[in-house]
Amino acid sequence: MYKKEIIGSLEDFLRWLIRNYEYYGETDYNTLTEVTKENLKSFISKTNKKYCYFDFSINGEMQEKVIFELFYDKCPQTCNHFMSLCKGIKTSNSGENVSYENTLIHRIVKDGYIQGGDLDNHRKISIYY
Repeated sequence: MYKKEIIGSLEDFLRWLIRNYEYYGETDYNTLTEVTKENLKSFISKTNKKYCYFDFSINGEMQEKVIFELFYDKCPQTCNHFMSLCKGIKTSNSGENVSYENTLIHRIVKDGYIQGGDLDNHRKISIYY
């Protein structure tokens, strides 16, 4: 993050380097990817915020992680429910484990939001105790 500018993909990072530092280096893609990952880990560890991530696959091929910042200061109960579903939680009425794992995504709006499918396959189960 630079002057509150969010840098997303590696390509976004390279464009940012060129725009801000006129960088036209010969560094290979793998090196830049590792540096970017390490910088992100460092940034996250220095904040007092909580994050979680999803690993996505398209047609069985793994994609980049999507990292979510959780706003516990604004909506703690919603964040707790979201984290519970990320980790998997036993339901109150059937005792089944429900999570986002293997949930189908039907819409992704770049720089916006992700909409997922039905976690419980219309069985009307509850995560609330």
